[in-house]
Amino acid sequence: MLYPKTQLSIVSLVKECVSVCPAGVTLQREQDFPLPVPLVILPYMKHRDLRRFLIFVPHQSLLRFGIDIAAGMAYLSAKGFLHRDLAARNCMLGDDLRVCVADFGLSKKIYSSNYYRQKATIRVPIKWMAIESLSESIYSSKSDVWSFGVTMWEIVSRGRTPYPGVHNHELLELLLSGHRLKPPEDCDHNLYEVMQSCWDKEPSRRPDFKELGEILKGLLSDYDCAQCNVMNRNACNLDGSTDIDQETFEITLNERPRRSHMPRAVDNAFHTFTDLYKYL
Repeated sequence: MLYPKTQLSIVSLVKECVSVCPAGVTLQREQDFPLPVPLVILPYMKHRDLRRFLIFVPHQSLLRFGIDIAAGMAYLSAKGFLHRDLAARNCMLGDDLRVCVADFGLSKKIYSSNYYRQKATIRVPIKWMAIESLSESIYSSKSDVWSFGVTMWEIVSRGRTPYPGVHNHELLELLLSGHRLKPPEDCDHNLYEVMQSCWDKEPSRRPDFKELGEILKGLLSDYDCAQCNVMNRNACNLDGSTDIDQETFEITLNERPRRSHMPRAVDNAFHTFTDLYKYL
């Protein structure tokens, strides 16, 4: 059992429950069942799934989301779990804008071997799956890495569906021929190279989640430094003085329109943006 708060980038995952447990699991009696039914108590994620949120955030926040997901997946992998359904829709965003990996409906625990072979026919997320999963129904931590690459593509493309215009039954043949997702618009070249490394045909050549997290942290650091340099150049005149008012970089929350005159969608978007601004 994985208890809540053992990893901040994981929504509490419970593999099995044998008794009433105060750490996130309880039992409830149902009228038609002789045994109590286990219920999993999960934290409330204010901003819901990540895919709904992507349109509001700047580039550096997209990188932070990727770092959070890599940390959560590194933890799962170290504990011997395969997620098998990693996607932006299955990552939740809390009050502090930390992304938590969630939705473990397809997850599997691996023991003696380092992979799992799916034998029964089930519904699977085709466009997020690795070549070996599509062709041989084999899943491993490195097939989760492939899904991470697709998830990063979703994040950077602001929630677009991968492989637009490609039908599920066409995907395996395209991947075997060397086709991969094209870089999203305005995607940094180095970040796209990270995605491509996740889509290597040979699983052993893909990075692990710990490596991915460190690479993304490096890209975020480089991006923050570049942004600081731009801000400094814009703020300073040739004589060394500055003429940029602090108010230029602040949101005047007092000027928010009255709630009664705002459509619900716009109001929700305003709350989301102001929450985000606090953590930039």
